[in-house]
Amino acid sequence: MEAKEEAAKAKEVAMEAKEEATKAKEVAMEAKEEATKAKEVAMEAKEEAAKAREVATEAKKTTLETQVTLENDISRKIDIIGEGHDFLNMRLDDALRFKMKSERMELDMLSLRMDVNKIKNHLNIA
Repeated sequence: MEAKEEAAKAKEVAMEAKEEATKAKEVAMEAKEEATKAKEVAMEAKEEAAKAREVATEAKKTTLETQVTLENDISRKIDIIGEGHDFLNMRLDDALRFKMKSERMELDMLSLRMDVNKIKNHLNIA
């Protein structure tokens, strides 16, 4: 009877071991599935990183093109505008000097006219 009990216990232990093995196999399968999912997520992240790298490269290229345009075209045009501004300022200074001379001459002429009128009045002419 003892042998039967031992055999029954051994059978139970074997069944428990089999159940544990089945559970372990299920856990291993779940772990494998999780690893596969993690691998897929890692691949997606790698693809996203590659796309981000491409976008960054394009942005850098655009920035460099903009900088070259700024340096070559816009800076040159700003220099031309600055030179034109200086030229206009010189012309304005010349015009203002001429205007001041013209106003001074008008004042001198007015003064001379007044003097002539005084002389005429003093001599009783006209």
